[in-house]
Amino acid sequence: MEQITKVGINGQYFDISIREVISDIAYTIVYNPLTIKDIDLADEWVITTAQGICKHKIAAIEADERHHTRRVFLQA
Repeated sequence: MEQITKVGINGQYFDISIREVISDIAYTIVYNPLTIKDIDLADEWVITTAQGICKHKIAAIEADERHHTRRVFLQA
């Protein structure tokens, strides 16, 4: 099943790629072409599948400097 993942920044939505699933509410993401400043402003996580759209609020965003990515933690 195809899944599209986006982050919401001030009401605008941008495609992102999941690099690693840490848990059901934590992910490491690749955010090109967004900048680090852009992704740090993200406040919403949106998953679109054939079953519909699921939106989550972002609880925290953490830097992973080793891999130049960000870890996103969703509100439970």
